[in-house]
Amino acid sequence: MATRRQFISGALAVGAAAPALGALAGCETVPADRTLTGAVSLPAGFTVPAGKVWELDPAVSTTVRTPANVVVAGRLRMRPAGPGVVHHLLFTDVDEAAFVGGGDSVLASDVGLWVIGDGVLDTAGSAKQAWSRLTGPALAGATTIRVTDASGWRVRDTIAIAPTAPVTTSGFWRRYDVRTITGIAGATLTVAALAEDHPSVLDRAGHTHTAEVLNLTRNVRITGTPGGRAHVMLLAARQRQSMAYVELAHLGPRQGGFGRYALHHHMSQEASAGSRYDGIVAHHIGSHAFVPHSSHGITFERCVAHDTWDDAFWWDPVPGNTTPGHPTNRVWWKDCVASKTQYEPVSRAYRMAGFSLMRDDNRQTVLNRLTGCVAVGTEANTEDVDNPAFADSAGFSWPEELQGTEGVWEFHDNVAHNCRGSGIFTWQNTPSPHDVGRTTVYNTPVGANHGAYLNHYWYHDHLYTGVHQGVRQHAQSDSSSPPLLFEGLDVTLAPGSAASVWFTKHALRGRPVVFRRCRFRGATTASVLDDAGNDGGTVGTQASFVDCDWQPGVPHVVFAPGAPAGAVITEVVGGVEVARHTT
Repeated sequence: MATRRQFISGALAVGAAAPALGALAGCETVPADRTLTGAVSLPAGFTVPAGKVWELDPAVSTTVRTPANVVVAGRLRMRPAGPGVVHHLLFTDVDEAAFVGGGDSVLASDVGLWVIGDGVLDTAGSAKQAWSRLTGPALAGATTIRVTDASGWRVRDTIAIAPTAPVTTSGFWRRYDVRTITGIAGATLTVAALAEDHPSVLDRAGHTHTAEVLNLTRNVRITGTPGGRAHVMLLAARQRQSMAYVELAHLGPRQGGFGRYALHHHMSQEASAGSRYDGIVAHHIGSHAFVPHSSHGITFERCVAHDTWDDAFWWDPVPGNTTPGHPTNRVWWKDCVASKTQYEPVSRAYRMAGFSLMRDDNRQTVLNRLTGCVAVGTEANTEDVDNPAFADSAGFSWPEELQGTEGVWEFHDNVAHNCRGSGIFTWQNTPSPHDVGRTTVYNTPVGANHGAYLNHYWYHDHLYTGVHQGVRQHAQSDSSSPPLLFEGLDVTLAPGSAASVWFTKHALRGRPVVFRRCRFRGATTASVLDDAGNDGGTVGTQASFVDCDWQPGVPHVVFAPGAPAGAVITEVVGGVEVARHTT
């Protein structure tokens, strides 16, 4: 396979040490031109002029309330001196219905925080672990839980415990517990009794997976209200930005808010290179959470999106899949979590994802990068969610893009679980090489739902546990080399599941898809089910299974009634074809 291109310089260099907890991107401390202290009401909003520094008093808990825009052309500093000091910028009485959206200028109707020109949003809350994991199972009724790391966590913090229930459990994707910490002893937390079971999950490699525990509280807060969401927009800002340990809540309007998201770094081009967003949590968001749109070289590390609407980590696609849009390059989503990603109305669930791997300029030697991330609780559309044919919503998605503009990402060491559709969804026709590395999917209906028609992705070292289908395969290999390849895939199905690999309708005839050194367990019908006649399909499957570990006791390959003529599925062992299945 093609060698994965690596990050080669700057803040995203391979092997660069991750920042220690509490290490904040530095901004020089200069005297403030104006200090806001205590309870402050500014009915007309305010502007920090270019060259000026306004700050919230670092020694005093300060809440600034405004129903109007805050525009930062200078520097707005929110840096509390300690965890007991809270800085809160609160947008009140926001009329979401008045939002216009779009454009490249500040609009009085679109109330929020705008950073323009040489403006800098200099925000740093007290350091804490943004998210952790349980050390074992936690059962309904428990009032104490233990996590792997509670550094910086405090009594009265709000936490969300992710679901880990099997797919056979009703509402398996939405079984969260949200609790307030009432006591802390080291990494042991006291909370009100849990309502849900959060079992641990053992995969075939011997790894035990436990529920993520997300801390939703920070002592720097930028929020709207439940009835009036504001937004944060860095509008072609020309300076490198630094935000750390900030809470974003009740942002991202549902009406008229195109371009108005929880955190939108918009069209900064290379001026954003080296910007960092560390330990930020965005919760109760009405739209996308983190959007670096044509703003290059940004790192998002240990950021959390929880209880949001539409794709959480995302940027603008190619318009209509026909016109080249604005690429984003050298973004790194590192150790981030997309949790409880929702939709409304049903049409907005179409191919929705916790993380959407959007376009770059397709010529980069330095890739966009997604590593160590978790997608949990992603919703799916409600047409027929129990039929995996509708499992196009996913934890991680490579969306349809204009050929030649799709993003080629470095992707590995990621986890999707308890998503209502698929762990991974792909729908592209592309000759570009895509390396989809180490990935775990568990307690989700479909492990990987792979289309569109012809492409050559390389999935390798994937573990799918407790799924109804391991791979739902639409695409076949294109004419270029190497082939579309699944290598080292290990599938353990949930009870009552028919097949580990499920071929469905192919739109175009291509070269064989290759499954190499894969292991299949748990099927009731066959390891491989060819249902390519589904939905009127007329193109026969072309596939080869090389040195695979087949499930005992069921057929290796079964053709469903109506499978198209011309299918050829081969089994190869040690370079020798040992079986050929045809229609």
